[in-house]
Amino acid sequence: MNSAKQVDQWVIDWRKAGLPKSDIVIRTAEAMMGWPYVWGAVGRPCTVANRKAYMKSKNIGDGDRELIQKRCQVLNESASVCDGCKYYPGGSVTEINDCQGFVKQVFKAADIT
Repeated sequence: MNSAKQVDQWVIDWRKAGLPKSDIVIRTAEAMMGWPYVWGAVGRPCTVANRKAYMKSKNIGDGDRELIQKRCQVLNESASVCDGCKYYPGGSVTEINDCQGFVKQVFKAADIT
């Protein structure tokens, strides 16, 4: 899995190389695959604090709260820190998105608004 920092650098490189926006969208989507899904999230760092904030949202259901907690090793108390978490590759942070947030992020990378 790629870190957010790595994906950001690739996007810069792809833009400098003059790749078509459609290619940047596809490459960005592929690079972000596997990042955590959190309902209502749009490109926020995957941190315990951000996950907790989304768990407290009045806009999500109990099932979504349970899923956020289940997928976070700190919130489900299977670990005390994020180190070793699959969403924390090489000690670097990924980002959390929902379906709409994912699409927004890949189009933003290609400078499509």
